[in-house]
Amino acid sequence: MLAAQPVKCKRLKTPYLVDLVTGKKGKAIFAMQSPYQLIEMILIPSKVKGKKKWLRGLFLNGEVQYVVGQNKEIYHNAHAKILRKIPKHSIRKVAILGGGDGVLAGKLAKLLPKATIYVLELDPCMIYVFKKYFPRDNDYAFYQRNVKPIIGDAFENIKKFDSVDLVFVDLPDALDSKRLEALYSPEQLGKVFGRAKFLSIYNGGVDPAQIESLARKYGFRVIGRGLAHGWLGAIGFISHLGRI
Repeated sequence: MLAAQPVKCKRLKTPYLVDLVTGKKGKAIFAMQSPYQLIEMILIPSKVKGKKKWLRGLFLNGEVQYVVGQNKEIYHNAHAKILRKIPKHSIRKVAILGGGDGVLAGKLAKLLPKATIYVLELDPCMIYVFKKYFPRDNDYAFYQRNVKPIIGDAFENIKKFDSVDLVFVDLPDALDSKRLEALYSPEQLGKVFGRAKFLSIYNGGVDPAQIESLARKYGFRVIGRGLAHGWLGAIGFISHLGRI
């Protein structure tokens, strides 16, 4: 059942043109302003096998998060790659910090059908948008019985769990140094490291060695890495960690 639109989520009039970092013009076909961010779906002029084509991308506050048919699958596959290195049969409780688009949750719901997938998302408008307007992007994740959104600060909500078998840190890129420091501070990450058995964490623009060094202090070892791809190429690393 679809909940009513959150009161503070405002649907904006579309279409309108958007300046892209490539110098070209994109066309916004959906836009919603939340208390936290501007959520847009933008058509991007591209060439696929030499032919002109419009690709659809998710933008948050003007920053591209994924492009359907391009990097959406690559990025989330890099996260899910950790499942090749751990005993999947023992995974019963999974937490995703961020991930309000539901793409990672939808993938995990299929790969781990016996596990409960908790999506710890700050913005209720994200859950609403991707449940009502773009459910195909996430394989109808928010209609799956084993996917459960929890709205609020992810780092605070993770403290409600005594332990979690597998945690994914799927936060958007920090756009400034202060936000970066807040999201990936030892204090914040310590809340996660203290509860997880296995971790897949996107570095968000900070040195992955810094994150991995902190993880070792909590008894983790690096069991693998993945390359995170953005719209215009590689954007960082995903570290796969497991308790020693």
